[in-house]
Amino acid sequence: MKKLIIPLFLCLSFQSYAGPDEETASDQVNHIQDVYKTIDSFNLKIDIFYTNQSFERENNTAIVFFHGGGWAYGSPGEFFSTCERYARMGIVTFSVEYRLSIENGVTPHRTISPIESVMDAKSAMRW
Repeated sequence: MKKLIIPLFLCLSFQSYAGPDEETASDQVNHIQDVYKTIDSFNLKIDIFYTNQSFERENNTAIVFFHGGGWAYGSPGEFFSTCERYARMGIVTFSVEYRLSIENGVTPHRTISPIESVMDAKSAMRW
């Protein structure tokens, strides 16, 4: 009986990894904040995270994060470290602020319903 010998090739890719202290300029995560909606005199903001490499491609992947908290608590900052991690992978990430139902300085004169919070989320997606 003849033995079939199949060569096995192992391809290794040696890529230099820049650790957290050794980020190159192209790997550095940029964080900007913009206003996506204004209600009365209050601006709702969106935080955007990306690297310079993110825009070298024509079509980019994006992830939008909305914090939890039952429409009453929380802040976009809850997802900042997650946004930075995905941005380093070349994904443009967004963390969205929306109106909350409790009086927390955001809307001091009236209570916000979850419907209005969802309307804010839809506005952020359209933006």
